Amino acid sequence: MATLKVKGYELESFNLKGASQRKAVQLKNNIFTSLKKVGVSEDDIDINLEAVVIKKAKASVAWYMEG
Repeated sequence: MATLKVKGYELESFNLKGASQRKAVQLKNNIFTSLKKVGVSEDDIDINLEAVVIKKAKASVAWYMEG
């Protein structure tokens, strides 16, 4: 499994083969815990889940920093 490096921390990537609402919530929680490791508080994170997680759509991410 591939790993990503962020601020000196190694985070495992994930392979999404099946899609369901439960899996989407698990991935959301994994993102929260991974970002908490690098010092981002949960209040600063906004993750919107698709209403229908079964549809095939491209993933996207955006982040903003001050300074």
